[in-house]
Amino acid sequence: MHLLVLIGVFVTGLCAAAETVNAADYGYNPTNATAALQAAIDSGAKTIIIDAAQGDWCIEPIKLRSNLELIFGENVRVRAVPGAFRKRYAMMFKGMNVTNIKVRGMSGASIEMFKKDYLDADSYVWSEWRHMFAFYDSANISVEGLSLSSSGGDGVYIARCKDVRLENLVCAGHDRQGISVIGAENLLVRQCRFCFTEGTPPQCGIDFEPNSFKEHFVNCLVEDCEFDGNFSNGALFHIPHMNDKSRPLSVKFRNCRFSGNRQCGVRVYVAWNAEKSVRGRIEFDGCVFSGNRNGGITLASMPPKGFSVDFRNSVVDSRGCPEPPIVFDNGELQFDFGGVSFSNVTVYADKPQVLSFHGMTGVGMTNVAGNILIVTPDGSKNLSLEEFAAFHPSDPAAKKFRPAFLKFKKLVARNPDGEPSLITPIYCRGRQFFVQTVPSAGKYPFKFILRKASKHGGAPSEVKVDIFDKVGTPVDSFVITDMEKEYVLESAKANTYLFTVNSRGNECAVVSSLPGQGIRADSRVSICARDGCDLYFVVPASSTKVELEVIASVRSPLSAKILDSSGKVVDSLDKIKEGHIVRIPRNKSVSDEVWRFSVSECSGSGCFDLRIGGNAVSVVSGTSDVILTYGMTEQ
Repeated sequence: MHLLVLIGVFVTGLCAAAETVNAADYGYNPTNATAALQAAIDSGAKTIIIDAAQGDWCIEPIKLRSNLELIFGENVRVRAVPGAFRKRYAMMFKGMNVTNIKVRGMSGASIEMFKKDYLDADSYVWSEWRHMFAFYDSANISVEGLSLSSSGGDGVYIARCKDVRLENLVCAGHDRQGISVIGAENLLVRQCRFCFTEGTPPQCGIDFEPNSFKEHFVNCLVEDCEFDGNFSNGALFHIPHMNDKSRPLSVKFRNCRFSGNRQCGVRVYVAWNAEKSVRGRIEFDGCVFSGNRNGGITLASMPPKGFSVDFRNSVVDSRGCPEPPIVFDNGELQFDFGGVSFSNVTVYADKPQVLSFHGMTGVGMTNVAGNILIVTPDGSKNLSLEEFAAFHPSDPAAKKFRPAFLKFKKLVARNPDGEPSLITPIYCRGRQFFVQTVPSAGKYPFKFILRKASKHGGAPSEVKVDIFDKVGTPVDSFVITDMEKEYVLESAKANTYLFTVNSRGNECAVVSSLPGQGIRADSRVSICARDGCDLYFVVPASSTKVELEVIASVRSPLSAKILDSSGKVVDSLDKIKEGHIVRIPRNKSVSDEVWRFSVSECSGSGCFDLRIGGNAVSVVSGTSDVILTYGMTEQ
């Protein structure tokens, strides 16, 4: 009987001891301690301690489980194994469908990856997803007290999680984001610093960006945090994937500081469709925006109702910054700007013009409220947002631009004998539709050239190309993974082909030696013209006016001229920073004419959007010698 009691006491003691284990006891290896740490986690112990007694912890990807407390001891340093993390989605700590995870760092605890190594295209497949901590579809998660640096993606990635707390973190020098929030409910981010993000866009401190309308941001609070020195924005909301079927958004920033970011302190981009915009509210209370190079606050694509961004008790200090402190920008979409309020906000500036509005032609302002106190070397004054909006009324008539209908089956080369050496390729960003006619059966070579949008842009990631013939029959489909790809099109007869190319955030040109080619411009196409460019298009003889929709932005001002077939300048644009509708009356002519849109300047990103309206042939070519027209003269 006594023996049984003793055995029971002994077993109970073992079970209690297993509640907390030291990861080093599972076979610490100074070169690669992955096995030891993973074994400790898989042991089922409630608490895992990682201490500095043995030295640095060099690890490869670790899988987290539910009901786990992970404690990083004083001055412990966890590092990525050099040369590891080669897979595109290799993440240091990953939790999927887990609950009740607590990660704590004691004084001096740090985790480091090797971003510079991952950017070496010769050694690593390109990726923006080598995150440090990533949680998917999880709940009751906390991460606190750690310095997280130099991941090949985000310091922390949160997707469709609930009850998440991030506290006392330093997220520094990550490749894509300090933290990405894809979807969260009951999120608390407190007393954290997000700094020096640089590498792959968006390159922000924190980014709220859902992947679909099914994701949501509900009851999210960011409090007492710093966002500084990031290559792009301190905080970014890019939420047009959400819509009226999404749960209403509720996010608040309280007592936060945004300073020294190379773009804006905060940028909010809301909707593609005003009627179907997500509902909800973003609040900034007691925040300071200072020394951000391109302004403190930019609000873009704001619908006039149903969604609001409110600023209270805050300060914007833009002294010494070249751009306006506050920008309202609906220059890319044809709906009125609204849903903004300012209360007890002070702006310190070098000059009194602190507020800038950019809207596509006809777009105005509505549903804005509040006042801003402007302080300059010459004194102070109050600016009423309602009075400012009155200077930017809506103009419904100007919004009625209609793109030209493209008669795709009738397209032919205007000059079948066009000189191949004169062909100038057009670089486009995002989705483009390249058109090419072929004169007969044969094999025709093409080259796809990709280039980064900037020196900080990422390499292409599976850029897909789909090819269709004149009647819409699929011809081929392939993926581009390198900066250049050669391709041979085999055609059984004379035909017209449509190449659908999505270069995503990069720029792509389709290069062909054949005449009869161009880029469709009956829907918006993003043209890259940082070095200037000439775009040629056909105006039918029967046309009585030429219409173009040209969309620049405050970050990429555009200067251009429109020239008729004689080379006469019939209209011009001078450093426009928003959308413009160009309407040029003309007399009917004896024959079709070739007109030219000539860009002399497009700074910043170097891109602008273009659509051709009226009854012009809505295809643009880089050289007049290879232009497309219709097979019969349009009378």
